[in-house]
Amino acid sequence: MVYPNIKLTPSFKLYGLAVVVMIAIAIITASALVLSYTKDIVTQRVLSERKQQLADKAQLIGQQVLFYRNIVKRLAKKQIAADILVFRNQDEALRWSADLRRRLPYIAGAALFTKRGRVLGNSQRQSISPASIATVRKFLRGVPISRPPIHHRRDGPSHIGLMAPVRDGGKIIGTVFISISLDSLQDSIKLLAKPGMSLHIRERSGQTILWAGDRDKRENTTKVSIAIPKTDWIVDLFQPEPELDDVYVAFGSITAMAVVIVTLLALVVLMFAVRMLTREYKTIQGLLRSVAKGQTPEDLPKPNIKEMAEVMPAIERMTRQIHNRQTELKELSLTDDLTGLPNRRHFQETLDRAIGLARRGMPVCVGLIDIDHFKQVNDTFGHDVGDKVLQTLAEVLQKHTRASDFAARIGGDEFAVVLFEMERPDAKDWFNRLRCGMRDRTMKEGLCRTDLPCTLSCGFTYIDIKKDVDTLMVLRKADKALYKGKAEGRNKVVGL
Repeated sequence: MVYPNIKLTPSFKLYGLAVVVMIAIAIITASALVLSYTKDIVTQRVLSERKQQLADKAQLIGQQVLFYRNIVKRLAKKQIAADILVFRNQDEALRWSADLRRRLPYIAGAALFTKRGRVLGNSQRQSISPASIATVRKFLRGVPISRPPIHHRRDGPSHIGLMAPVRDGGKIIGTVFISISLDSLQDSIKLLAKPGMSLHIRERSGQTILWAGDRDKRENTTKVSIAIPKTDWIVDLFQPEPELDDVYVAFGSITAMAVVIVTLLALVVLMFAVRMLTREYKTIQGLLRSVAKGQTPEDLPKPNIKEMAEVMPAIERMTRQIHNRQTELKELSLTDDLTGLPNRRHFQETLDRAIGLARRGMPVCVGLIDIDHFKQVNDTFGHDVGDKVLQTLAEVLQKHTRASDFAARIGGDEFAVVLFEMERPDAKDWFNRLRCGMRDRTMKEGLCRTDLPCTLSCGFTYIDIKKDVDTLMVLRKADKALYKGKAEGRNKVVGL
């Protein structure tokens, strides 16, 4: 969303000027009062301020590390990582690593690890050191490791290792690993280290990670240390000891009262500005609360400040977009409520991905499954039994499908499967096993009778990249095979 450029009116500039004056006067007052005390008290004050500055710097460093962590988490959630791990494609893993390092230059190495800790591809070509491999294996075994682990190298720059598990169907199937050169962090540390200041980042064990500033000039300096958030790192700040100016102490003592009076006047002006802004902000908060409750306000109140009038259209567009998105999310449910299997929308998305894999040379079988005489089962035994038959077929499908396969209920008594890397004879045997398993299960549980068995008709086909340009053509072929089986007497498996 593009927000409008806000130009301050003279009245708003007056309020802003009042804020600036108040802050400046408050700083002068604080300085005068601090300098009127002893040098020890001043030193403690300065050290406290430095510790706060160091906390801000530590927060910035932690945010940069968190940025890298978020990258590896997003990589682990991408479907291509799961596909490569499921099919153990070494060439695809090498291409994935090379493309990632080309697009993100600060990534020194990248690789996919199986859940047993084996690198997919070539560790040397992917710039994965033996120490990195050992760290990933500890991570997979649940052994505690430092956050993030540091790998010091003699033949190149040291780096940090970041990992995130890759899941498929809720199960962990491997790990994404990337290494970030410490040179990228070194540049950021140099920017944070102002003149006369030295920053030292180390592990809790004392091992130096990064240093910015002159490490030799540490005489007559004070040291402040703080932990970097969400890491096992410590940052030390070295700065010269604070000095006390006697003349400035005297000046501060004399002018302290005058500064306090001026500050009170500035506060009075500021109160009026804050009151006006608070009223407008409460209006915006009310709009956001309405959005959080799923409501879309029809009429927006008119603001009293010109700048807010320019912002309101952007807020209105934002609330509309959020409301529309909430509506879309309700419609995009991907699970069938009765059977727990993926629904037709989910199947359509998987079929689109399957066509992409078929174009890369993978054999992909698409099958449709229909329960024979299901209407008679409903009419004879009732809809409760019919629902139980559907749930039983879903359980049988889940039992027969592999981790890489996909099964869904796409409507009524019709189900669909996508079988990856399965040859045609094996596919026909698979459908026959499914057909027999469903028949035996329903007879054993008494869901059907001998004169009205719960049999299946199955039709399947293979994606032909030369003829099947879209999912509709694939489904037409599978549907044709299914109805051919029904025409031949049902309880059949037909492949085209």
